[in-house]
Amino acid sequence: MALLMPRASRTNVVLIAYVVLTWFMLALSGSILGTFVQKQGNPPLVFGLTVGGPVILFVAAYLLSGAFRRFVRTLIGDPWGITTLQAYRVIGVVFVVLASRNVLPAVFALPAGWGDIFIGVTAPLVALAWSSGTRIGRAVFVLWNVLGMLDLILAVSLGTLAGFIQPGTITTASLLIFPLSLIPTFAVPLSFILHFAGLGQFWHLARKQAALPSRCRVGCGCGHGRFLPCVVPTSQSGRGVMILATSWLPERVTSLLCPRSMIKLSALHVIEPRDAPGTDQKPSIVPEGSHQQT
Repeated sequence: MALLMPRASRTNVVLIAYVVLTWFMLALSGSILGTFVQKQGNPPLVFGLTVGGPVILFVAAYLLSGAFRRFVRTLIGDPWGITTLQAYRVIGVVFVVLASRNVLPAVFALPAGWGDIFIGVTAPLVALAWSSGTRIGRAVFVLWNVLGMLDLILAVSLGTLAGFIQPGTITTASLLIFPLSLIPTFAVPLSFILHFAGLGQFWHLARKQAALPSRCRVGCGCGHGRFLPCVVPTSQSGRGVMILATSWLPERVTSLLCPRSMIKLSALHVIEPRDAPGTDQKPSIVPEGSHQQT
């Protein structure tokens, strides 16, 4: 997929990689320097801003800025990638182990730990369900993301209230100290952002799919819509082809296979979203045998 990614998208990926790396280095520096540790009785304001600040900024920017939404959508493309990425959530096993050793209160560590383990273990399966393109697969994708966000909200809430729910000598103070502090200050907000962005991309793709005809314009009938490229012959001889483009495909491809007709075609031109059915421009048709530079 990286080879098919347009150059502009690659630039965005590199930019975001450095933003995330800078974010991680700030969280790491604050953890090592003890910035998040507060005197007893004082609320951990810096810690709270570090956990909630990135989430609030991202959600606000996504909801209020159309340019930012388009940037995020271009960056994500197919939500399969950011869904599979969340397999790292199995790191929640650390909470379960620390609860068994009385390092963290069980009322917080067990729900948070097992919730993260569940999300991490099922992440590849949910990505596979999404890739199926079925209604059940999409429902599983939405449900999984909602459960993932609820798990994070529950973990933060229990971590804050653990001292009141389970008073005693076992507290969540170790979460303010390196290395455990990296989980709430970096991993938790990053995970929430990935869930939110995945759901945002789902609704965006669903709206675009609903705006397209359920069948191909020239009668292929495969009905794959926007989630799968639809390649159909434009004449009985098969000498011309047309592709109903999806937003995550590059401008040019060298060959595709229609899932229904099983006709292998080459030198195809992808219709950009602005050229898709429903616009004033006519779809591009490239005769078989013409050689486009890819």
